[in-house]
Amino acid sequence: MELRNLTENENGSVSFELHTEGQEWKDYLSKASHALQKQKAVPGYRAGKASIGVAAKHYGKTLFENAAREANNELFVKACQEKDYAPVSQPSIVVVGADEKELVTLCSFVNYPKVTELNYRGLKPLKPVKTCSEADIDAAIDRYMHQHLYVHEVPREARMGDIVEVSFTGTHNGERFPYDHSEKSRFTLGSGQLFAGLDELLEGHVAGDDLEPSLTMPEDFHRDDVAGMTLDLKVHLRGVWARDLLECTDEYVKEHIKGCETLAEFREKQRSEIQSRYDSESARHYRRNLDEALAAAVTCPIPGAMMDTAIARYVATLRSIAAQQGKTAEQVLQEEGKTMADFIEQVRPSAETQVRESIALDYIARAEKIEVTGEELAGYIQRYAESGKISVEEAQRRLGGVDALYERMLNDRAMKVVTDSAEPVIQEVEEFDKLL
Repeated sequence: MELRNLTENENGSVSFELHTEGQEWKDYLSKASHALQKQKAVPGYRAGKASIGVAAKHYGKTLFENAAREANNELFVKACQEKDYAPVSQPSIVVVGADEKELVTLCSFVNYPKVTELNYRGLKPLKPVKTCSEADIDAAIDRYMHQHLYVHEVPREARMGDIVEVSFTGTHNGERFPYDHSEKSRFTLGSGQLFAGLDELLEGHVAGDDLEPSLTMPEDFHRDDVAGMTLDLKVHLRGVWARDLLECTDEYVKEHIKGCETLAEFREKQRSEIQSRYDSESARHYRRNLDEALAAAVTCPIPGAMMDTAIARYVATLRSIAAQQGKTAEQVLQEEGKTMADFIEQVRPSAETQVRESIALDYIARAEKIEVTGEELAGYIQRYAESGKISVEEAQRRLGGVDALYERMLNDRAMKVVTDSAEPVIQEVEEFDKLL
């Protein structure tokens, strides 16, 4: 086997002629000849006994095609291993010529990009941080109190925002219509939850009052069985409940908030929870910025095949999410006023970051001589199986297979090298969202 006319382009495309001749080619011809003779022997010869020359005359181009297929399958892999090529696209392997003396094959593909130098130590990504303030705590406690309003029955007239309870009967064109919970329906006045227009009629009435309104429901009313109908109702207001905002005091905390005895303790609990969320958000932004800094350090051309694969993963995720909603990806995008082309352009920058980072991590794993042993892989799968109380085979399937797990563990170790050597630039921010 010999490589001739080797061409390596800056965009990652590689092509070469693969010449196979002499005994090596004869061995492939002989193997193909024997296989054909086992299926149907050459007339006048026992199976496998006809010479290559005789077999070539009898089987014609079929012999050379079969021998070339076997040779190319093996020799292309061998050539890539010798030249340290890693195709990222389906290779094109075209037989240029094949006879009893020589096989000539033209091979072309896109090679995994080679990075000759990468400065991955001492990266300085931005790390936004936010410190919980007293105003943050005040706002959190205010939200908590609004979510835990004091609900109590009152003897006064009903107001918007109150909870009311009614019983009712109704007819449409003189015929009674069925309605769930007609003997006791409780809802918030102003929500429009029961009948369109009823909230305004109940406002100002007190418990015990009776009303007999005639109401026309909108065509798009949330109850299909009465949408568009004119309903004659008999409504009895059973009760009115106010929703009052209480002051958060030591007494309230002690009585209603588990694990706290005083307002000061409740404030410290809120501070800890808020700061924990801020720290998590800070870590998320920092990791994203670190990923982008590492990706930006990769200067080699990015093969289109790798970008296509990365974008395809985003599209597959979109289709999976849409399917869970009983929709197609195109329907989901249409609801957002987008097309699939718009979506692809939207995710392209993130896809490129992922591809560049993957290339960088591969380079780092090689440069740092990072390894993952078979024992480590087996141990990880075993622990995963035990934690999930599943079989090793099922654990391996859920982890995506041994090859995927190997790559993930290798990348994690390479990323740890980057993280441990990084020098974060700390920046206090008011809002994390402004950095997105």
